[in-house]
Amino acid sequence: MHSDAAVITAGASEALAPQTVPIDGVDALALQRLRADVIGHDTVPSAPTILFEILQILEDENAGLRDLFGAIERDPGLTAKLLRTANSSFFGQARTVDSVERAVTVLGVAMVRSLAVSVAVFHSVGDSLSAAAVDKIWHHSLATATTARLLATRTKLGDRDDAFTAGLLHDAGRMLLMRRFPELYRDPEAEAGIEDVERSHVGVDHGVVGGWLFDAWNLPPAIVQAVAQHHAEHPAPGLPTLVFIANLMTRHPDGALLLAEASDLHAAAARNAAQSCGLTRETWSELAGAPQGDGRS
Repeated sequence: MHSDAAVITAGASEALAPQTVPIDGVDALALQRLRADVIGHDTVPSAPTILFEILQILEDENAGLRDLFGAIERDPGLTAKLLRTANSSFFGQARTVDSVERAVTVLGVAMVRSLAVSVAVFHSVGDSLSAAAVDKIWHHSLATATTARLLATRTKLGDRDDAFTAGLLHDAGRMLLMRRFPELYRDPEAEAGIEDVERSHVGVDHGVVGGWLFDAWNLPPAIVQAVAQHHAEHPAPGLPTLVFIANLMTRHPDGALLLAEASDLHAAAARNAAQSCGLTRETWSELAGAPQGDGRS
């Protein structure tokens, strides 16, 4: 998140404009009421303290890696999930990563920072949901984050570390809606088009709700926008488009979506985004095949 972390740690003096995507039949006032209701509901978690502590350390010129290690290691649950992720097939480590220090050595400070922040968010937002549901979303989010990072590196259309962070966080709103409207997620048949189900019943999709949450937490605008627009028909250029494509790549890794009927909104949006990034079906499949995992969300 780089210098944007200063916005978080200092506390933004002005709230960002609500990150909304216009929905047919839902007026702006209704969206404002819905946003206030969802974000103001008593089931909405407060921002995890460790998130701000980590970002403050990274912004402090006098702080060192030992301060980062200490902050993470003071939270045993965070440390365990971080090390489990570092040892997963996504990163293909020959040696076991058995400490936060080792994780930084093999993965780099930026990636460990992103993982630590995201694990803290998942622990906060996913509380009260089943472990299986949270793990499924985490697996998909990690696949999306890895793909977004590769895509950013390939296209130079956004910072690869920010792309990784946004990819990890992009489905936080889904967990928030699962807590609030559990009935929407009981039908496995609706999984492929869950964002349409959400729009029909709630008025917005989980990407928009995630944007509301991170806006309320004063996360950097670029991250908020990328999260909010990962199911938008026309995501903004840069980070939102990278995360939008990465999310679709994890759901359609063979690139066949680019050849689907134009009447399919996913296909039309995918083609537009792929064209803006200079992606062919072959490069789509190549990048989508790099990370492990088949999570869908």
